[in-house]
Amino acid sequence: MNTCIRKENDNSGNIEIKQGTGTANAVFRAAYDIRIAVFVKEQGIELKYELDVVDKIATHLVLYFGETPVACARVSQNKSIFKICRVAVLKEYRHKGYAT
Repeated sequence: MNTCIRKENDNSGNIEIKQGTGTANAVFRAAYDIRIAVFVKEQGIELKYELDVVDKIATHLVLYFGETPVACARVSQNKSIFKICRVAVLKEYRHKGYAT
């Protein structure tokens, strides 16, 4: 299930953050595309290291600028510890405060 958790309008357009749990949803697919672009294509990380079993149970967050997914993060929990990782912003959207 995809859920919109935040929506606002900045001076240059609409910004929306959506979340989805697991890998069978549109939010994960958007996060996957961003992660591949940033980590695999841009930074040269091997695909086999980018995706793992945690993706199936984690909550994935994607920031949309208008209709375009531009940033993502993954949140997982182990008992009382939450881990935020796989934070990525597409190159052309960096330095705009979207991942801060």
